[in-house]
Amino acid sequence: FEAGQCHGIGRCEWVMRGTWYDGEWVHGAQHGMGEAGSLRVPSKERGQGAAARMPAMAAHICRMEKGERQENLAVSHVIPEHGTMISVELHANSQDRALCQAAAGSALGDMQQLAPLWGIAFGNAEEWLGGKFNVLIITRILDGGALSRWSAAKKAERRAGHGVEGEPILANAMIWKVNGISGDVDAMVRELLETDGRQKLLLEVHNPPCA
Repeated sequence: FEAGQCHGIGRCEWVMRGTWYDGEWVHGAQHGMGEAGSLRVPSKERGQGAAARMPAMAAHICRMEKGERQENLAVSHVIPEHGTMISVELHANSQDRALCQAAAGSALGDMQQLAPLWGIAFGNAEEWLGGKFNVLIITRILDGGALSRWSAAKKAERRAGHGVEGEPILANAMIWKVNGISGDVDAMVRELLETDGRQKLLLEVHNPPCA
């Protein structure tokens, strides 16, 4: 943000309209390259089960000028294509556990939840569009937290020229799986927030379009 307006790279959702924009902003307006998308949640009458509840989605990488779409450049795949998911293995240390204890009972408001053991803030599934197709959106990565350390290690390995799998995780990435749980966003949230006896967390993540 700059002077209270979106400026730089970020995501904004218009939940009531079922639309979003994830990309470049200048002084509060979409300006540059980004992903513009929309979704429509099927009515209950159209079927039952997870497949029936998956909303119809359409998204494009587009060029924006002062808030107006100028052209669509390519189709953007909101549901990750095979082989594009990033497998993340996080390990909690003593500092993470101390932060978790200090943050017990704290809240980030109605829009976000905090998983301090893993250094992740994520959007409340009831308030973000990702919850409608059972994913969680990372809204902030805490400095020095488990996810921040994992990403820093990936950056260091790349600078050293090692051919490593995975890439640093960015804010606005989508979490599709938590410790093997997918397709049930409430269960994913419970697993992400669980702290008792936890030392390790496995995530499947897809970075935002700006990556």
